[in-house]
Amino acid sequence: MELWRQGKDAWNEWVEKNPVADVSFISVDFSKKTQRTALPQVSFSGFKFPDGNVDFSYAQFGKGDVDFSNTQFGKGDVVFFDTKFGEGDVSFRGAVFGEGDISFFKAEFGNGFIHFTHTKFGNGNVTFTHTKFGNGNVTFGDAEFGNGNVTFGGAEFGEGNISFCLKTFGDGAVNFVRTQFGKGHVSFSGTEFGEGNVDFSKTKFDEGDVDFSKTKFGEGNVSFVATEFGKGAVSFSRAEFGEGVVDFDGTEFGRHANFSLLNIHYKTERIGFRYAVFNGSLEFSTQSEISVIPDFIGTKTTNHTSFSGLKYKLKRDGWGIFSKAVNENDGESLCRLKEIADSNKEYVTALRFHADEMRAKRWQKERMGTAASLLDMWFDFFSRYGQSIWRPIVGLFLTIVTSLLYTVGFFFPLFTPSSYAQWFTNMGNISYQTWVYGFEIALSRAIPFLGGKRIDTKTSEITELLPVHFDIVSAGFSLCAFAFMFLIGLGLRNRFRL
Repeated sequence: MELWRQGKDAWNEWVEKNPVADVSFISVDFSKKTQRTALPQVSFSGFKFPDGNVDFSYAQFGKGDVDFSNTQFGKGDVVFFDTKFGEGDVSFRGAVFGEGDISFFKAEFGNGFIHFTHTKFGNGNVTFTHTKFGNGNVTFGDAEFGNGNVTFGGAEFGEGNISFCLKTFGDGAVNFVRTQFGKGHVSFSGTEFGEGNVDFSKTKFDEGDVDFSKTKFGEGNVSFVATEFGKGAVSFSRAEFGEGVVDFDGTEFGRHANFSLLNIHYKTERIGFRYAVFNGSLEFSTQSEISVIPDFIGTKTTNHTSFSGLKYKLKRDGWGIFSKAVNENDGESLCRLKEIADSNKEYVTALRFHADEMRAKRWQKERMGTAASLLDMWFDFFSRYGQSIWRPIVGLFLTIVTSLLYTVGFFFPLFTPSSYAQWFTNMGNISYQTWVYGFEIALSRAIPFLGGKRIDTKTSEITELLPVHFDIVSAGFSLCAFAFMFLIGLGLRNRFRL
């Protein structure tokens, strides 16, 4: 205490002469004038500590400000266990910690502003477990953490704004489990997390907005399981997720939830919102195609929900239309997305989800049998489940053309080169009038309501020239044409549905 009273210069001079030493302020009451000068604050600003442990456990700093700005700690542990910082501002702005563990376990801050701006933490573990912050603003803006674990588990924040903007975490795990935030805004905008897991499970946010926009999560798992967001808006706009599991199962959102333009790694294992509750509107979209289907099974939505910007590619193994979904649960996830989109009258989006739902269920015996899969495959090929108008139009055109060639040529040749040559020669000798008659007959067979007495008369006139199986074959063309017309109507209905 005597050395501290002499000020920064005397302290730092002593440290130069004693580079390795433990420093203990355990249970020191800085509020007593017998142990400190009558300055309005307790200042360690610019102090340098030796390469030993530094312990402020149970210390009391009184009602004034506490200043650790630009303080340099050595390589040992730094402990503020159960330390009382009082009602003044507390600043660790620009402080540099060494490689040891740092603990603010059960520390209590008052209602002043708390600054950890530009603070550099070493590679040791950093603990704010069960720490209590007052009603002042708390900022960790531009702070840098090493590769140790960082935990705020069970911490309590007051009514001030909380900022972790542009903060950089190392490769250790980051833990905010059961943390309670007050009424102020909470911002992690632009924060970069390392390779470790990030856990906000069972965390409670109050009335302020929560901002994770442009946040970069690493390769570890990200968990917001059973988290409660209060009445403020929640934004993960342009957030970036790595390869791990992204889990919002059982999370409750009090107001608008913005998950727009997400940047999701193509190897992300899962994106889950199962049993989540959205009491406000929801927007979910991605910047590029993702290979995982978001799981919204069992979710409750009460306001407008938009998935129109969700870009994904269903993961399937196999060849072409015979391929099978890799994840058997994708069908259920797509079914739920379809239900939500349909209830919000996003019919085009709902149809897209339905198409991929059927593709995901195809060739899975417990969900769709072989016969049903074959029928489903052809429905997909010829119309993309009613999404395409041009495919059935092309199919109808080819049906009419094929029917025309059959009508004027009577039958196709055998599959030999000479027969083909003779057939093409015969086609060239057919008169223009025959082509016109043949087209009218083929068109009337394909589209019956375009026929009439004139067509029937022409058909009866050349009945003796037609092969015996003409009626059967033309009936087949008629069935194909009817199927394509139905698909065209289905596509038009889906395209212009209100």
